[in-house]
Amino acid sequence: VQVSHLGEGDPGLADLRRPPKVDGEIRVVAVEGIDKAACGGVHVERTGEVGLVKLIGTESIRGNIRTIWKIGDRAHADYREKILVCAELSKLFSAPTAGIVDEARELAARLVSAQKGAQDLGKKYAAALAERNAEGISGLPSSAVTYRFSDEADTFLRDYATAFLETSKTPFCAVNVTDGKLRWIIGAPAMDAADGRKLLKKLLPLIEGKGGGKAPLWQGVGLDPAGVDRFFEQFNADFSQLPE
Repeated sequence: VQVSHLGEGDPGLADLRRPPKVDGEIRVVAVEGIDKAACGGVHVERTGEVGLVKLIGTESIRGNIRTIWKIGDRAHADYREKILVCAELSKLFSAPTAGIVDEARELAARLVSAQKGAQDLGKKYAAALAERNAEGISGLPSSAVTYRFSDEADTFLRDYATAFLETSKTPFCAVNVTDGKLRWIIGAPAMDAADGRKLLKKLLPLIEGKGGGKAPLWQGVGLDPAGVDRFFEQFNADFSQLPE
C-alpha cells in the first residue's frame, strides 16, 4: 500500500478509480496493480501497523452478507477474553478445550429431559390435587369455590383447572401467588361471554389484574396479591347471581 499526497494537476491523479470530490491537496492510497483512489479515511503506511485482524462473525442483511471483524487492540482483547472463558469452562466441565462443546451439548440435553420430567410430574400433581378438591365439594350446597396457591409453576393453574372441570361442574376461582405477583384462573362452563366480561370488569381492578378468555376458562395475571381476599369475595358475591 502506497500513500501519497498530490496537488491539483499532478499527473498521479489521472488514473484514479474515480475523480476526487474536493480541491487542493489530496491523499491518494494505491495498492499496486489493484486499486488507486483518493481517500480521506484512516490509513496506515504498511499493513503490519494494523496488528491482529480476526473475522468473528457474519450476518445476513437485505440479501447480502455483512462481515464482523475485530482489529488491532480490540482483536487482542477479544482473544484474551475468549482464552479466559474457555479456561473457566474447561475447569467447570473437567474437559479439555476441544471437548467443551460436546460437554455443553450433553448437559443441555440432560436439562431438557429433566425439565420435561418436572413438567410431567407437575401436571400429574395439579391433576391429582384438582380431582381431590373437586371430589371434596361433591354434593355440597356451594354455588362457587375458591382456591389459593403459592409458588407453583407457571403452568400449574391451567393444569389444575383443566383437571377440575373434568371432575366437577362447580364454578371455581383459583390464584397462584409467586414473587409478589399472581396468576388467576376462573372455570365456569355455564358462564357466557357477556357475563364473563361483566364479572372480570369488577374483579380485575381489585388485584390490578388483566386477562380474559372464553367458556369454560378465563385467566390472567395481577400485580396486587393483597387484593386476593376482596377478589374472592367479589367472585362469590357476583357468581351467585349468574346462571349455574
